[in-house]
Amino acid sequence: MSVKFVALFKQPEDPETFLRTFNEEHVPLLLKVPGPTSADITKLDRDSFGNKPDVFLVVTIGFPDRETFKAAALSPEWRAATENLMTFAKGIVTAYVGS
Repeated sequence: MSVKFVALFKQPEDPETFLRTFNEEHVPLLLKVPGPTSADITKLDRDSFGNKPDVFLVVTIGFPDRETFKAAALSPEWRAATENLMTFAKGIVTAYVGS
């Protein structure tokens, strides 16, 4: 059964700087992680009522199975991406794993 890793990011203090750091530093590190079969990044502009949403960014990374996800999550590439993430998103990111 496939596995999805989902990261939800709250509104950052400086959205422009956040996106620049995310795209220029974090995404290249994510691209080195072994095993994903899909990835999707969605910036949320409004909630269903037209208001500024609580969630700013949704990142979903798909894996073919739980074993592949576990191997990826234990890899040095995942560790490097996580360490980088904590330099600019600590306190605003929550991650989930589902199938």
